[in-house]
Formats: sequence, C-alpha cells, structure tokens
Amino acid sequence: MPQFLDQNLCDDFRKAINDSPIFYKDEKLKRFYDLFCAVMDRLDSSISYLNEHSKMPKSETEFVVFVMFGCMAIDTIKKIHRTLGLSYKYKNPDDLEKHRYFGTICKNSPLNLSDDECPTDDLFFEYFRSLVFAHPVDTDRAPFLKSKGEKHYSPWVIVNNMAFFAYGIKDGVGVRIYSNLYDDGYNIKDLYFSFSVLKDYIKSRYELIEQATGWVRSQIANSETLWKQRKVDRSLTPIETLRDVANVLKSRYVDCYDIDEAIICLTCESSVAENNVAAMSFRNAIIEIVPSICDAVDSLDNETWADLLDNVLYARPKKMHAGANYQLEKIFTDRSNWRLIQADEFSKEFSKNHVTINPYAMSDDEIKMLVRTACYLEMKAQGERS
Repeated sequence: MPQFLDQNLCDDFRKAINDSPIFYKDEKLKRFYDLFCAVMDRLDSSISYLNEHSKMPKSETEFVVFVMFGCMAIDTIKKIHRTLGLSYKYKNPDDLEKHRYFGTICKNSPLNLSDDECPTDDLFFEYFRSLVFAHPVDTDRAPFLKSKGEKHYSPWVIVNNMAFFAYGIKDGVGVRIYSNLYDDGYNIKDLYFSFSVLKDYIKSRYELIEQATGWVRSQIANSETLWKQRKVDRSLTPIETLRDVANVLKSRYVDCYDIDEAIICLTCESSVAENNVAAMSFRNAIIEIVPSICDAVDSLDNETWADLLDNVLYARPKKMHAGANYQLEKIFTDRSNWRLIQADEFSKEFSKNHVTINPYAMSDDEIKMLVRTACYLEMKAQGERS
C-alpha cells in the first residue's frame, strides 16, 4: 500500500545536500546549511508521524497532533521556498488551484463565504489550525473575520461524530466554533470536512520539496561546471603535479589527506642508504599512477583517484604476523611513545626483509614511508610467490 507522503522525496533532498561539500564550505551557500539540516530533520519526523497516523483519527488528541505535524511539514516547505527565492506554486495561481481543496467548504455552511471573501487554501488552513490549536482559545486573524469584526472561539475539535454520515462524509473531522456574532440568535457553528481533503492538501504542499531538491542539484551542477574548467597542470614534476592536485581538490572542498601523504612519501629523505632502492621502488609505484590520478581529478571522479592511492599507500600483504594490524594502527594514528614501540616490533617481522627501520632515530614521516614501503613490497612479493 502506497504511503500517504512519499518518504523518498525527503530522502532525495537529504541525498542531494550530502552529495557535495559546497553547502557547508562555500561562502555563498553555507548560510543555508543550518536551515537545510533543520528542514531534513523536521520533515523526517513529520512524515514519519503523518504516515503512521494517516488513517481516520480516533481521538481529539490524535487529530490535534496530526494537524500539528502537518503544519510543521507545510511551514517547513514554505520557509525553504522563501529563503531560497523559489517560486511558490500556490502563491499566485489561477482560481482553481487557489481554492482547490477548501474553496467549496468555505462557501458552504457554516461559513457561507462569498467568492470575494473566500480565502486561499493556505489562508484557510492557517485559520483552521488556529482553531484546532485554540490559539490559545480564539482567533480573529482571518481576513473574512476581520472584515466583519468577528471573533471565533473553539472549545474542541470534532472526530468520530456519527452525524457526519448524514451529510455523506464518512471520515469527517472539524472544530466546534463559538462566534461573538449571532446569526438568527444562534452563535454555535460546527465546521467539518473530509479528513481525506486535509490529507490531500498537506500532500500537495509537501511535494513542493522537489523544487528545493532541484535547486540543490542545480547549485551542485554549477559548481561542477566551474571545477571542470580547472585542470591539473601535468607539465610539472610528479611531486609538483601532486601538489597541484592538492590545490585543485582544496578548491573543491575535497579532503586531500592521501595526496599529502603521497607527497610526503616522495619527498621524505632516507637516513639509511640501504633503504634507497626499496624506497625508490615504492615511490615509483606512486609516480606511475600520477597520470591516472590527474585523469580522475580532471573528471571529478574522487572515488577513482582515492582507490588508486589506496592500493599503494595502504597496500597490505595477505599474510601478516600476529598483531600486525594493531601495530600498523598505532604507527599511523598514535601520538605517544607507544607508536615507536609498535614500530620497533613491526620492524622485526617481514619488514626487515625489505627495509631497515630505526624508530628511535627516524622522523615520523620516514618511519611511515618505510612501513608503507615494506607493506607494498611484501604484498608484491607474496603475489609473485603465489
């Protein structure tokens, strides 16, 4: 059975926001980010409740809460439209759209409004919700009330009233109204209509989130068009080319930690001459993939260049000694002397077949470069032996 409100619409909006860092990094766009987060979370909670309670309410509390969450969804959509400067579909539509849901209700008893007095669907909903919420007990805000100096009070909402069946409404909901003006000596009115009409109105406003999602996608497309114009300078040395790659990625708000690590591996001086051949073999593996990294960066393919570097910088042999993963974690993440102890232990295993590591006499950059070298060369060696 289809959901009352399509959760996918809100999910699409969230995915669009999360697809690019521009909304929390770009100076022109990050002012909207807090609103975007609030919109996503408010809509999620509202949609969840409304979908779980989309059947005819059984109590006053259930109906009041339903209107409350409906109100949050509608106001959230209106807010984001106003903030982003989007055209609100129902702001200046033709008469049919303007009164599609509640026009007939306004013109019939008990309101009996003329065509000129009849409020738009949005204004009627604001009037109706003020009565449902009792505002706190009255309202005179609606234009058709102000014009007559009328005030409406509401003691309760109406659900499960069997009298509605006599008027052909099987799912009737409404409010009891006390008016300060008397009509033929009587000032009590019951305003009611089909619950399905209210749901259709809420759904029509909720679906406008698609316009906001479209705006988000257009901002991403505009940014990507500009980014594609900036190509990596391939006329430089491999090291300088990677530095240019880092600059390009930073301009796109993309984390370039692995690029920086690759640069360190290429520039780190070796303090032990016998390590030079092994280190150069590892460095050549990085240099060989630089053109492919450039291709991926130029085409905005962050996943590909990250995978290319991952296969070299984080190469791991299939077979490693017990405790190797723990040692590697501490070598690369710990900031205490414990990392040196673990590096020393690591240097006594397969690492010694490829490089010499003196943790207490080497810089952190050299230790990490040699550890990466050992892992890469051991992975290659195991592959050759298999």
